[in-house]
Amino acid sequence: MNKTVISLASFALLCLLGAQAANAAQPIAPRVPVTKEGKLINYDWKGTCPSESKVGVPAYPGSLCTKAAMFNNSSGFVELMTSANVAEVVSWYSGHLSGWGHTKVESGEDIFVPPGVDLKRVYPGYSDTNITIKNMTAGDVKLKKMIYAFKGTPKALINIYYDINSKKNR
Repeated sequence: MNKTVISLASFALLCLLGAQAANAAQPIAPRVPVTKEGKLINYDWKGTCPSESKVGVPAYPGSLCTKAAMFNNSSGFVELMTSANVAEVVSWYSGHLSGWGHTKVESGEDIFVPPGVDLKRVYPGYSDTNITIKNMTAGDVKLKKMIYAFKGTPKALINIYYDINSKKNR
């Protein structure tokens, strides 16, 4: 092989590795837009959304990240909103979370949990790794603050709780 071929191959490899590293750092979903006045639409939240690789599960396509938090550098949560209805979101996650359990709790929320979690002990506010999906309602304060961030009315709120030290959610 001549030096030009080796150099081109090395350059291509570096580009590929750089693209993978850049993708790993991308937020799980786009952040909620900022208003013309420079205020965030959701509670003036100034945080950043974690990457999908950190969270360990995908965001529903087209959803927006409305807030996120880390707890003790070992676990966190991300809140997403979408104009898709809850049934569409539940169906999508059912097809993208292999082996995860799913239940609908008394409050009407849908909860997905990783393999091995007993669905009988799952409830709203459940603290381990999970995805909770619920309907947005017309009276919801968040709906009033977010409505112009979407091309349609936000219909589903998705909360993803994750443990970054656990392989359970991967």
